[in-house]
Amino acid sequence: MESHTRPVSGLQMRWEEAGTGFPVVFIHGIPTSPALWRHVVPRIGNARCLAWEMVGYGASIPQGEGRDISVARQAEYLVDWLGELGIERAILAGHDLGGGVAQIAAVRHPKLCAGLFLTNAIGYDSWPIPSVKAMQKGHALVKRMPEAFLRLTMTSLYRRGHDDPSEARAAFDVHWPHYRRNGAGRALARQVAALDVNDTLAVADALPTLSIPARLVWGTADRFQKIEYGERFARDLNAPLTRVEGGKHFTPEDHPREIAAALNDLLREVGKRANGASRSDREKGEPEIARGRADLASLPEIMPDEAGPDVEAIYEDIQAVLRVPFVNFLFRVLANDPAYLKQAWDHLRPIARTRKFEDAAADLRSLVRSAAPPRRDGTDWASLGDLGPARDFTESIDYVLPKLLLVASILSETRQADGLDIAVEPTIPLGIADGTRKIPMVDPGTAGDELRVLFDDIRDHHGHPKVATYFRSLGQEPELLKALWGKLRPRVDDADYAATRTDLVNASEMLALNLPALDFTAPESLKPALAFFRRKLIPDLMLDVHMARSILSDGAAERRNRFESTEASAGNGHEDLR
Repeated sequence: MESHTRPVSGLQMRWEEAGTGFPVVFIHGIPTSPALWRHVVPRIGNARCLAWEMVGYGASIPQGEGRDISVARQAEYLVDWLGELGIERAILAGHDLGGGVAQIAAVRHPKLCAGLFLTNAIGYDSWPIPSVKAMQKGHALVKRMPEAFLRLTMTSLYRRGHDDPSEARAAFDVHWPHYRRNGAGRALARQVAALDVNDTLAVADALPTLSIPARLVWGTADRFQKIEYGERFARDLNAPLTRVEGGKHFTPEDHPREIAAALNDLLREVGKRANGASRSDREKGEPEIARGRADLASLPEIMPDEAGPDVEAIYEDIQAVLRVPFVNFLFRVLANDPAYLKQAWDHLRPIARTRKFEDAAADLRSLVRSAAPPRRDGTDWASLGDLGPARDFTESIDYVLPKLLLVASILSETRQADGLDIAVEPTIPLGIADGTRKIPMVDPGTAGDELRVLFDDIRDHHGHPKVATYFRSLGQEPELLKALWGKLRPRVDDADYAATRTDLVNASEMLALNLPALDFTAPESLKPALAFFRRKLIPDLMLDVHMARSILSDGAAERRNRFESTEASAGNGHEDLR
């Protein structure tokens, strides 16, 4: 990287730069400098990488004297600097304090931030850490701290924050000279005095509203910025989280490969959006996900034993047509508007009976099989509960979920094209498939304390408004569910999971284009919920159930679901059980 300086708003601002392409701005934290990113930048492809130096840090420590160098003010310095360089849009990548700077800039200047990357960053109320709070209280003592003592303090900090001892020593050699040359204790005292948790709390509620792609990489063994905050960012930003097992705080120095992989993935997504993203991303955007989550949290589910006669008859027919002995979450929510449920099902019923619909669902099932299941280990699954019902139920859910994704895509207002003449299409047999199974659901509100905590974690970790049918039913075997979730939980955060979810959403849209379009739209009260089912909840469950199926079958699950119909009936799809 080449060093640059430029006068900006009366300051000499400094940065390191390499490469050409879309701008990626790297922001360091404390006690580091732009060199924090020295192992990451060479691994970033097709990008203009700019590692900006915060005012009052690194070689710019003298620029901080007599100035506001708080995290919030650093965000404004950053924006001024980008304006001076003529950069109107960039990916912001931040570590530690730099992550706070990036968050504030993204919230206050949304047109500037094309994508957000955070790694072991401050946020919410995660900071200042105890040792920094102690320095704030002893501000006068820190200013007078002998250089030899401060040297030991810094050495200890780097050692505790790195999981690679050689990188800890290298970090000291790279970052400590800036303090040594610029007053050591006085420089550090000035930095810690400016730290105020209210800077990030002020933007925390706005993070879920950001309609930008994001990625997170987090060292799970970081004692300064704990993994729970990374998980919270992942939920609020609706972003994949790469967990670096055993990784500590200074991930850019210890784990540059993982960080570069996530950033390159983010660059690709930003590029796709700039050049014309998929229809779901281009037309809808992430605020739709937040609205759908909120609406689903408040919409009741109309359970079969609570439904009126008309809805009950529709429920029975849905089970016969979809060939499973239960009615899923999607239809239980649509039943809040019985007239719409009837209108929608009258349209869907003949489509769902066709061989073409069954084959499209099988295509989606094949796509989800591309996601690698969790690694097998020595867990004695048979000792955790009755595996027979759990396997049959998992297979049943695995069978019906792609159909539900197609249903949600057909009911979406983005549907445009007609491509199927129902009258001439072969159909599949009507009636619940032999061997499919229903397991009664456990009500989270009446579950025992331990199971309720588990349900809450499953719901919150996914970013779902409620616990899905699958997990509620497996709650009948709490120990089995606990062990299974322990395997699935880390996978929910990884980049492959998010990428496959996006592929499923896009593939279902394309497959639905070959099925008859609607000549009516969903009520406004249900549109956000439908979008959440289509873009988030159902694809998430398809991935979860695929992985659970592989685990419960001891890794020997057949690629084809055993309930897939390979036969066609003689009818045309209009037989009626109602």
